[in-house]
Amino acid sequence: MKKAQRILLKISGEALKKNDHPLATELLDLLVEHTRYCQRESIQLAIVIGGGNFWRGAQNAMIDRSTSDSVGMLATVMNGLVITRYLESHGIEASVWGAFEIVSLVPAFSKVDVLKDLAQGKVTVLVGGTGSPYFTTDSCAVLRALELECDLVLKATKVKGIYDQDPTKHPEARLLKRLSFKEAEHQKLGVMDQTAFTLASEHRMPMAVFSFYQPDIWPSILNQTDGDYSLVS
Repeated sequence: MKKAQRILLKISGEALKKNDHPLATELLDLLVEHTRYCQRESIQLAIVIGGGNFWRGAQNAMIDRSTSDSVGMLATVMNGLVITRYLESHGIEASVWGAFEIVSLVPAFSKVDVLKDLAQGKVTVLVGGTGSPYFTTDSCAVLRALELECDLVLKATKVKGIYDQDPTKHPEARLLKRLSFKEAEHQKLGVMDQTAFTLASEHRMPMAVFSFYQPDIWPSILNQTDGDYSLVS
């Protein structure tokens, strides 16, 4: 695979949460570091952010699933607005686009306009998920990556990559560094939710899974060299 020139970074809301802080400054600073690496390498960067630091829609039994998912979409908007302004406060040009328009806050996603922003060196933050309930931000990430003709999806998580079993429960779990879509599916590794994974597999959209907390991993991923991350292609 050639070196990626345009990538989509998927970050879970939980990755930006620490203790009682839904958006911890030190974790936002890590995102700034990730972003600056892309700028130095002239890599166009789009970001899809989850909302789990504020609301876990699929796991909330208080209201019906459809309404709960809609609240989750709004949570991603809150994250996206903060991230965009935080990047700008550090001298990084950024724009935010939503699956739906929020007047005076977030314009509706437009492939043409987002590509223009990316070409101008702006980081584009994509919020609101797909705009429909029952779809996760994983699905949104793959969908937007395909629409924007990205070379690679990067999924930033709390662990170093994809393991043969849950590393939080099994200390002996083995990091799987390179595997095919068929291998990941056969082993039921849960790289992403099934809808997102199937979409990526059908369109051969490669994805790398890595720890959000190791900002120095980007050169290894983008140059396809050895490191603590997993590549599915």
